[in-house]
Amino acid sequence: MANPQLNNEKGYALLVVLLVISLISILGLGLMGLTVNSMNFVNANKNLLESKTVAEQEVDETMAKIQEEIGDLNSNLDRGVADIDFVINQIDALLNNLETSLANGQRLERRLINDGSEGVYLERVDLFIPLEDSSRSLVHTFTFSTIADVFRYSAVSPGNMYLNGAPYINGDMYVGGNLRLDNYAEYIYGGYEREKTSWPAIEGDLTVKDNYEYLYIWLLNWYREFDPVPFNLEKYFSVIPNISEEEPAITPINVIEHINGKNYDLDPYDQFNSKQVGTYNNKNKNTVINSDMKYRELRVKGNGSLTIKGDLVVEDSLTMEQGSYLAVEGSIQVKGSADLSGTLRIKKENHLYIENNADIENLDMEGKMYINGRVLIENELNTNSTIYVRNGGEIRNLSNNVNGGTLVVISDDSLQVSNNNLYNPEPKVMDAYLYTNSELEMFGVGSNIQINGGLYGDPVILNAVKGDTREGYRDLIFESDQDSIPPEKSRLSIYYKDDLILNPPDGIPTVEKVTLKELDSQFVE
Repeated sequence: MANPQLNNEKGYALLVVLLVISLISILGLGLMGLTVNSMNFVNANKNLLESKTVAEQEVDETMAKIQEEIGDLNSNLDRGVADIDFVINQIDALLNNLETSLANGQRLERRLINDGSEGVYLERVDLFIPLEDSSRSLVHTFTFSTIADVFRYSAVSPGNMYLNGAPYINGDMYVGGNLRLDNYAEYIYGGYEREKTSWPAIEGDLTVKDNYEYLYIWLLNWYREFDPVPFNLEKYFSVIPNISEEEPAITPINVIEHINGKNYDLDPYDQFNSKQVGTYNNKNKNTVINSDMKYRELRVKGNGSLTIKGDLVVEDSLTMEQGSYLAVEGSIQVKGSADLSGTLRIKKENHLYIENNADIENLDMEGKMYINGRVLIENELNTNSTIYVRNGGEIRNLSNNVNGGTLVVISDDSLQVSNNNLYNPEPKVMDAYLYTNSELEMFGVGSNIQINGGLYGDPVILNAVKGDTREGYRDLIFESDQDSIPPEKSRLSIYYKDDLILNPPDGIPTVEKVTLKELDSQFVE
């Protein structure tokens, strides 16, 4: 007779086996599903990466063809066989041919920003390359322009460039001579002083035509050459740049020619209405003169307002006090010097010419300025225009107020930028491009300044520490452990600004060549 207890145990064992088999089957099916999904995910990512690679290759091939055609066009311009209308027609033809050659789904979007009627031609183009089996596209943005090639870089020197301490540069750099590095920043505090800090930081492409060097013996000003291999780059840069071999077509700006071109008498036949001395204050603050005018000396006092609906000639000095307002519908010629504050308005097609020196302080200006002497810019200058100056000058004592517009200073002689936004923990932000055919020296030690734009000098000398700086009893006190402070906390930083290309300030120099500038690539839905 069978044992009931044994039969029950066999039944339980069979049930357990069946449950285990079922559980294994369920888990197996789940794992199989996960494996299939993972394989599908991997394949989808692989396909997407391959599509992106194909799109990027198509962009590279297209841009290479465009660059070749622009090179041919510039060769014609070099021979003097073309004008701005020819340039525009050639670019139109180039882009029309490109559009007809695009594959299905690929397209161009064009936007004319400056039509060349005032010497600046600028067109923006977006090239759309759809990705296969995806709703996304690669969008590559580039521009054609006649703006001088120098404005494509955050920092340029046709000669040597000295990076002393820890300046931070975000954008491409070109050095036609030697790049000389030091982890000490120089500054002026009674006399020239030095402070140990960190090494420079460059986020962008770096081209150096001659040698990479570091300061070996300071007292003897001896530099030692090094190879730009990874080991040395890690040693002498706190942010390592991308080493490039670009050959840009950078031509120095003939500043003297620009200034001399505005040095002509607005009243050669002495026909303007004239006064010996003009003084305008709050008693006659809304004066409007409906003719050309000439003064021996002109002063617009605080709260005074003068509008001249014609040209203005000042035989001696022009003075605009704080709070004053001067609007001239023609051009202005000052045969002496100028002290400029308040608000100055000149129409876009006209200009201000100053024969001697100009002191600019707390000025809100519209219009181009040409100075045949030196310039001193202090406190604030709000403008979206260009100042040409023969004998260089200083930019100093700027506060932390954010100004409007983009300032372009084009000088033939040396410029010094110092004592700006002193000891402030937050940077003074300037939209500016500073250019000189001579030495450009900038300080970010007591100063704290951020330039959105770029620099050009021969040479360029940048001095910077990082973090907070304050005055001590006899010297400056710096934040400790400089190497541990992020590079972006430099007290002198330069960020390249695309608006110098896409929205050029009034009066920015142009060249009779076409520049192709690739701005951005991104994947969009």
